[in-house]
Amino acid sequence: MSLLADLHQQLAQSIERHGVPGAAVAVWCDGHLHETSAGVANAHTRVHTTPDTIFQIGSITKSFTATLALQLVEQGKLSLDAPIAAYLPQLQLAERDVPAAITIRHLLAHSSGIDGDLLTDTGRDADALARFVASLGSVRQLHPAGELLSYCNLGYNILGRVLEAVSGEVWDDLLRQRILTPLGLTRAVTSADAALRHRVAIGHVRGEGGEPQRVDSPFAPRSNGPSGMTMACTARELVIFGRAHLDGGCGPDGARILSQTSIATMRTLQTANAYSDKYRGWGLGWMLFDEAAQRMFGHDGGACGNCAFLRILPGARTIVALLVNHERGMGVYRDLFASRLATLAGIDPPVQLAMPARTPDGVELAPYAGSYRRHGQIIDLELDAQRRLAGRLHGEYVGASDVKLELAAFDAKRFVAAAAGTLVPVHFSGFDERGRPARLHVTDRVFIRHDPA
Repeated sequence: MSLLADLHQQLAQSIERHGVPGAAVAVWCDGHLHETSAGVANAHTRVHTTPDTIFQIGSITKSFTATLALQLVEQGKLSLDAPIAAYLPQLQLAERDVPAAITIRHLLAHSSGIDGDLLTDTGRDADALARFVASLGSVRQLHPAGELLSYCNLGYNILGRVLEAVSGEVWDDLLRQRILTPLGLTRAVTSADAALRHRVAIGHVRGEGGEPQRVDSPFAPRSNGPSGMTMACTARELVIFGRAHLDGGCGPDGARILSQTSIATMRTLQTANAYSDKYRGWGLGWMLFDEAAQRMFGHDGGACGNCAFLRILPGARTIVALLVNHERGMGVYRDLFASRLATLAGIDPPVQLAMPARTPDGVELAPYAGSYRRHGQIIDLELDAQRRLAGRLHGEYVGASDVKLELAAFDAKRFVAAAAGTLVPVHFSGFDERGRPARLHVTDRVFIRHDPA
């Protein structure tokens, strides 16, 4: 318990160190909830954060959407191994046979191969998700279903539409009726209109001089709700959701949202993560940090200048939820886990990346030069004047300014990239006889090499 005694001080010091406006943390351990907050919810208005402040949770929403899917599986309305074409026969992608080859399991485990980031705004009406999914005729598949891990927001939005089709309810209503209300999550919302009823944290990015700058668009389009671009809640409410998954599907007041069998299924490894040192792979809606998910599972989230982290540790019966209203919340996460929470839960602290001092013997950098692409993003790499591998990230979903990249190799497959003051692991795969990689993997996303004809 002494490890939690100065949690507030640790949080306050961390957000100051990283230039973050505000944060909130909730920890469930020893059968008790510990929660605190620090800083401000809005760098302009200077409204203070409290444990009741709601933050956007980003892709942690995927764990909620996956829970909804398993509920419908239990009711016999959905099959994990049925193709999405069975539920959405009108769905068209760029390759016409793809909807018949991708299953619900592929969507849940990020192995569908669909080019995964698309943020089309189809309005705020109840049919926003239906119209979004009807607009995907030009979306391609980057690799065959089941072949690789490729993080896919679009797959979860398609899944959300499947849930609507088989239930007759829109995703927002399903979420409220089947999870939020049974668990008593009264501050959890899925729209800016609903967020106005609460003390809400606004997302921030790094502005000129490093000062926090509020995002221009604090909420994303409704069409991207199931993948994690609209939901907000408190850290306490994330812990309550986590307790349902820790306690065999039952919430604190005994409300059952899933069977123990489904809870175990969600925590079973489906897609191995061969291209990241961060975690072992995906279950159904969960990041798994070890194959049996006995030590830790959870999810991260990022949306509209917010970062969120949920960690569930079955062996230690501990749950940690951290919410940060700045795009660079990872530093706060590392501080808390390295200084307090890793010790509390008996796990290793997050690994700190470092740039290799030199290129390993036998690694020739020239074959890596080229253009790697996915929807809305392009990574161009070349050898600079000093024969270092460098380049830029650009495209529709990058922003007004290109992001400069500098890569260094650990070995022939594993690199680290310095980008905008952050170190990011990068992997290459699919090498041809000339040593040229066909794919680049970064932030668990696949970029496909495109050489000039």
